[in-house]
Amino acid sequence: MTDALWCLDSNAFINAWNKLYAPDFAPDYWDTLARLSKEGRAFVSEEVREEIIPADDDLASWVKVNIEFHPLTDDVQLAVAQVMAAHGKLIAVEGFHSRADPFVIATGLVTGSTVVTTEEYGTRKKPKIPYVCDQMGVAHATLIEFIRAEGIFLGSR
Repeated sequence: MTDALWCLDSNAFINAWNKLYAPDFAPDYWDTLARLSKEGRAFVSEEVREEIIPADDDLASWVKVNIEFHPLTDDVQLAVAQVMAAHGKLIAVEGFHSRADPFVIATGLVTGSTVVTTEEYGTRKKPKIPYVCDQMGVAHATLIEFIRAEGIFLGSR
């Protein structure tokens, strides 16, 4: 375990809930996320929260109760402008679910947190969160790197 700060992309919730670590299969993943959020060490940007909540499903209900969000501060807005000035194609790559990407990166930049995403690396022509994080000097991690760093247990006991 670490004392790192984590800024999570929506796919760290959506893919985990629906495809990888369903709550009944990997409860420690969800318990750890909730604990880290209560400790102020794991959070989402306001825009990520707004991607998840409208679904009005079990995941949205869980996020509402368990995950803190980082508000859209002036510093985050300035950082979003920097991200978009340098990487304007970031939100044009995949439509709706990429809309929050500049806010995830900007929140990571402003808070000094590590961005957690399941996105592939990307390129200059098709930028994704990890690529842009590297270009902007923001730490990033895959979901499995986050799980290992926090010592989340995914097996049976």
